[in-house]
Amino acid sequence: MRQKERRMHQARILAQAGHKQRDIAERLGVSPRMVRYYLSDEGAAPESRPRPSKLDPFIPLLESILEDDPFHNLVVAHRRLRSLGYEGGVSILRDKAAELRHSLVQKAVIRFETEPGRQAQVDWKEAGVWNLAGVPTKVYAFVMLLGYSRRPFVRFTTSMKSATMLSCHAKAFEAFDGVPHEILYDNMKTAWLFDGQNWVVNPKLLELASCIGFTPKRCQVRRPQTKGKVERFIQTLGSNFLGWARSEGLDSLDALNEQVNLWLVDQGREVLRDFLETRDERFTVEAGYLLPFLPEALPDLREVLPVTVSREGRITFETNRYSVPPQYLGQTLTLKVDRLEHRGELFAGGSSVRVLSLAPQGTRAVDDRPEDRQGLLELWRRQTRPKLQPLPPKAVDLPVVPPRDPAYYDRMVAGGSR
Repeated sequence: MRQKERRMHQARILAQAGHKQRDIAERLGVSPRMVRYYLSDEGAAPESRPRPSKLDPFIPLLESILEDDPFHNLVVAHRRLRSLGYEGGVSILRDKAAELRHSLVQKAVIRFETEPGRQAQVDWKEAGVWNLAGVPTKVYAFVMLLGYSRRPFVRFTTSMKSATMLSCHAKAFEAFDGVPHEILYDNMKTAWLFDGQNWVVNPKLLELASCIGFTPKRCQVRRPQTKGKVERFIQTLGSNFLGWARSEGLDSLDALNEQVNLWLVDQGREVLRDFLETRDERFTVEAGYLLPFLPEALPDLREVLPVTVSREGRITFETNRYSVPPQYLGQTLTLKVDRLEHRGELFAGGSSVRVLSLAPQGTRAVDDRPEDRQGLLELWRRQTRPKLQPLPPKAVDLPVVPPRDPAYYDRMVAGGSR
């Protein structure tokens, strides 16, 4: 700051404190006329005009880069801007990035509340390895949490595949008896795909969203505050319910899901400190703002797999074998799997062959139906029974009759007429 500007500010401060202009002049070592000038509008410090910067045309691009990732590598960003014509150095880029980053991070950490029915947040919790039906199995918890009421839905699964996640969505909508207007996800591949330039919604999720009516939203990377509601609940799920469930020795997905639903009932009655209301009380308000859930509008969410029928008349799925009618030996059929209901359906072309009750993965179970075994046995008999060929006619040795004179037959006729 220049000396003139400093004296001007000091003069104004002293004047506001009640000092006379002569006293101010003595304190500052200037004339009373100069003090009058400092206190007049003419003496106001002129607004400094920022000098144009080489970075100015590229600030919108820099903002978009930092909006996606506030801690983006600035050396990489500098290289990208230079390829677009930026001629400045990296120092000015760092200064501007620090200014923008501070603003963006401040926005991200400000706690925001969504209006009723507006948003839900989705995430997975890796629940560790459990002994399910005697087989060590990785277990995951799907969680959807409504933003306003904090009402959660939890479903334990053995897979985080797309078909499983989408089926969990349907179960959550059924539990809420409604659909939020938008659902927030992180960069999980079952929700978002990067096409090299932009993030796009996974086609399967997009199909579900268009049929049911919600909008998928992507949270900003490295900003846990954006999806903080569901992540805070997941911490509670891990430290509270999962510890208790292990101590109880729960050994099946059905048992885990049954018990977590009971636990969620208790969670709904607890008072939220931030609102002095329970989840149930807030959900009573939020339920009226959710979109209606129409189960008949759901697309087919099952996982689709090709399976080949072996010579023994069986298909194999996750180490378990299931018999099929013998007419499909050697053919490749389509298996549609509903992992949440442990059910599969076999199709030959577009026709359903049968519905299967699926055994737990890794148990090496064999499900042979009597009618399939009987049909396979009959087919085997038909194919292996020797075919009887007709015998060729047997040659008969006849006595050789020597030729006789025709008069011999004349005498026989003449003698017979007597």
